[in-house]
Amino acid sequence: MPVTEVGDVTCDANINSTDIIYMVNYVFKGGAEPCDVCAL
Repeated sequence: MPVTEVGDVTCDANINSTDIIYMVNYVFKGGAEPCDVCAL
């Protein structure tokens, strides 16, 4: 698996600011868990 896929926590095939916001919400605000990039 390429390293860039690990940054795609929303599993929408794009790495962008949405992924950063998603992770911040998960870590600091108890948001939804990131998708399993290893399962792709």
